[in-house]
Amino acid sequence: MGYYTCFTLETKTSDNLGEHPDRASIIERLRSENESAEYALDENGETHSDAKWYEHENDLREFSKLYPDVLFELYGDGENSDDFWYEYFKDGKMQYAPVRFEYDDYQEASLKLTLAYICQLYCYFTSTERHMSRKRGAKTMGTRSLTVFQDEEDREICVLYRQFDGYPTGHGAELKEFLKGFRIVNGYGVTDPNVKLANGMGCLAGQIISHFKKGIGGFYLHAAGTRDCGEEYIYTIYQKKEHVVLSDTLFLKIQAGAVTYFGFPGTKQANMPVIFDDLLEAFDPPTVETIWRNRSEEPPNDFIDDKVLSSETIDVL
Repeated sequence: MGYYTCFTLETKTSDNLGEHPDRASIIERLRSENESAEYALDENGETHSDAKWYEHENDLREFSKLYPDVLFELYGDGENSDDFWYEYFKDGKMQYAPVRFEYDDYQEASLKLTLAYICQLYCYFTSTERHMSRKRGAKTMGTRSLTVFQDEEDREICVLYRQFDGYPTGHGAELKEFLKGFRIVNGYGVTDPNVKLANGMGCLAGQIISHFKKGIGGFYLHAAGTRDCGEEYIYTIYQKKEHVVLSDTLFLKIQAGAVTYFGFPGTKQANMPVIFDDLLEAFDPPTVETIWRNRSEEPPNDFIDDKVLSSETIDVL
């Protein structure tokens, strides 16, 4: 399985005052001469699929010697929720800079600024050009999602958190492919190995989790009701009582919210627009994703919208 990381590579002038004018050609050369870099980075220097670039430190040390006037800045967002960092390379040398969260000691006069300070951290990490260029609905590796399982009585069973590829043509398409042809039954005897059966929604949830969870990281099981994990999409798998006697009883609801970073919360589920809610077999991932990406109205980011732009916090930030 390995360990996956989402990379973004920037090339800057030696004084670190701006983007290097030869950025495109430098990244093109790196990708053409290094197979791992070609796999991990696209032509814009970003990761758009699962990437395992274990030798990136040695590779960029050596490559930076070819451009002694260039400062290479590599950002990494690892599979673990607390693994994000920057590495700087110049003329064969490297500096490692893990992202650190700091907070002030208790001061009663500053109580009203507590949430604003958290928002300040959020704005700091999301204000750079490399992250603000990420559009809603973009197919990037670090797109987090939740899959919610409901039983026949609309009770939530559990929640599956996915760290990467949570967009409809990623996780959504994989869900549909695995669930294609499943029948939900109430009791069973001798079964045909060629028929996909689940003895109720709890059994189905177990099979889905087993299908996706193959090793360490990537997927995590949470208690029923878990939300605000940095998810941009919520997939709810459920049945309708009036359809429980049919073979095509699985329904899928997808809600989508604001772009998030580093696992910070984004849009509350109550404010997430529903972008699909119908029989699973009617779900077309590319169509749903395209409609969502082209939607004119932006979803709210409940973590910062009401606080960062308020009169009480605008001076602080």
